[in-house]
Amino acid sequence: MNHSLVPSLVVLSSVPVVPFSLRLALVACAVAAGTLVAGAPAAVAATSGSDSREASTSSASVSRGVCTTSLDDPQGRAASFTVRMARREGSGGFGFTATLQEKSRGGSWTTLSGSASPAGLGSFQPAADGAGSMVRKINVRGLRMGSSYRLKVGFRWTTASGRQTVTRRSSSCTVKDLRPNLGVARSLGWIPGTSGGQVVYRARLRVSRVATLTDRTATLSVLQGDTVLGSATFETLTRGVTALVPGARCKAGSDITIRIEAGSTVEERTLDDNELTARCDSLPGTALTARRHRVVG
Repeated sequence: MNHSLVPSLVVLSSVPVVPFSLRLALVACAVAAGTLVAGAPAAVAATSGSDSREASTSSASVSRGVCTTSLDDPQGRAASFTVRMARREGSGGFGFTATLQEKSRGGSWTTLSGSASPAGLGSFQPAADGAGSMVRKINVRGLRMGSSYRLKVGFRWTTASGRQTVTRRSSSCTVKDLRPNLGVARSLGWIPGTSGGQVVYRARLRVSRVATLTDRTATLSVLQGDTVLGSATFETLTRGVTALVPGARCKAGSDITIRIEAGSTVEERTLDDNELTARCDSLPGTALTARRHRVVG
C-alpha cells in the first residue's frame, strides 16, 4: 500500500510560527542592526530595467539540506534549509523566492509546483523594512521516503538602476526509506506433494527491513491464468526464505505466476517485484525465464 503525500512547509525561527489556513505557513525573520525582528512581508515596488551583475557569495547563500525520516509519521519526513541574505551597497529592498526540487530514486531533478509545492514556497519573500540582512530557516515536511531534496533560491536586490539577481541551489539530502519490501526473487520449481495430484511449489523470497513486518502476515499465491493453484499465508518472514505452497499441479510447459502480497497495513517500498512469471516445471533450471510484474492495488 503506497501513499501520495503533499508536502507542507514551516519556517523555524526564534519567533513563534503562525498557522496559515490549516497549513504550516511561512514565517519570516530578519536581522537588523544585530536584532532579530519579525518582518511582516511587504511587496517590493516594481522597477523598470535590469542589472545582470552577480551578487557576492557572502551576501546570498543557502545551506546544505538536512533530512529526517520516520516510518509512521509523515510529518517526520522533512528537509531543512537555511537561507541567508544581506543588503548590498546601493540597494533598497531585497528578498528571495525559493522552490523545492525533488529527485526520486533513479530519476531526475524536478521542481515541485502547483498543488505539489509546499504552501509558502514559490512566492517572493522580502526582508523587513530597514533590515541589513535576513535569515530564514525553512523546514518542509510530509516528504516521500527514498527521494532526495534540494532548495533552489532566486535572490533579488532592487537598486536605482534596476535589479540585481543571483540563483543558488543547496546541496541535497535524502529522506531515508524505512519501508519494508517483499518480493519474489526466484522460482525453484515444484516437488511432488503428499496426496495424489498435489504438488508443492517452491519460491525464494526477497525480504528487506524484516523487523518492520513483525506480527504482520503475507500471502504467497501460485496462479495459472486466472486460476489459483494454491496459496499460503506466512506470519513470520526472514531474509532469503524459501516458501513452500501446496496446490494443484500446473499444466506442463505453460506459465505460472507467483505473487506475494503484504497485509493492507503494510506500505512497501516498491511493488515492482511482487510477481514473478516462470515456466511450470519441477526443475528450477527451466523455470528462470522469469518476468516480473508490478502489483497494482
